[in-house]
Amino acid sequence: MHFPLSVPLGPSRAVMASILAAHAVAGLALFHVPGLMPSGEPWSRLQLLGVALGLALPLSLFHALARERAKRGWGLVLGGEGGLSVQCCADGDAAAIHDYRLAPGAVDFGWAVWLPLVGPVAESGASPERLQRRLMLLRANMAPVHWRLLRMWLRHKAAPLAGA
Repeated sequence: MHFPLSVPLGPSRAVMASILAAHAVAGLALFHVPGLMPSGEPWSRLQLLGVALGLALPLSLFHALARERAKRGWGLVLGGEGGLSVQCCADGDAAAIHDYRLAPGAVDFGWAVWLPLVGPVAESGASPERLQRRLMLLRANMAPVHWRLLRMWLRHKAAPLAGA
């Protein structure tokens, strides 16, 4: 394995299908809560909660689908020293590159990897490193050869934060 290693990403249809299914089930569940359907009486707190949830559900659905679709054009650059760069490309614009280190809690489930990422310490002040991004990646988000290499990098090369 030669570093830096570039791993192109893409959206996963399985993740988008599970997002749709979970939101559909949540939407159907709203119809089965007693007292949510309006009656001739003034609106109760439970009915107002149902309306708020009914409005929040489509927003949550669109946000989750947009986050998964946004992985199209993204890429990971795995460094031999254990660092990780995320290249974000928005609609053909120049790629924005963000450097990260793994935070404690990175997990390889075999079918997915969970990557809590932190950015570098700000040079101007003494602000500590803080969690800036979490990535859950599935095998379907990349080519099979890249999936294998990402998992090997995570086990052998990934450098967690010092003192963690």
